[in-house]
Amino acid sequence: MHTKRRLIPTNPSLWLFALSMILGLAPLESQARPPRARERQCVVQTIERSSRTMTLRCGKDAEPLEVVWTRQTNFLQNGKFADAALPKTGQAVTVYYRSPLFGKKFATKVVWKDGSDDKLNKNQPSQRKET
Repeated sequence: MHTKRRLIPTNPSLWLFALSMILGLAPLESQARPPRARERQCVVQTIERSSRTMTLRCGKDAEPLEVVWTRQTNFLQNGKFADAALPKTGQAVTVYYRSPLFGKKFATKVVWKDGSDDKLNKNQPSQRKET
């Protein structure tokens, strides 16, 4: 008489191992995601508009941070989009940048606040009537 061979493991630990392998490997997907931009609080030292390079002093770091900007770099002044020419030397900025494996660090966003909105509001006459 011929006996049938079992293909199903009878040992519960083998079942558990097989199930964990199937469930553990199933959700793996290989998706390339760019690394998140780094954020630094800095002061503008120099701006080279011809080479689109900005040198920044960030805290008490020994060496300054040099970043380049592209057409995709967002410049925000007081929460509104601005021109790349607006940050001045000595201006405090928050810079978001990425560090590629090869090449220079590049800015993805540069944000700064100045008192221009406050000056506009102070120069306007008050709407409140005094009695």
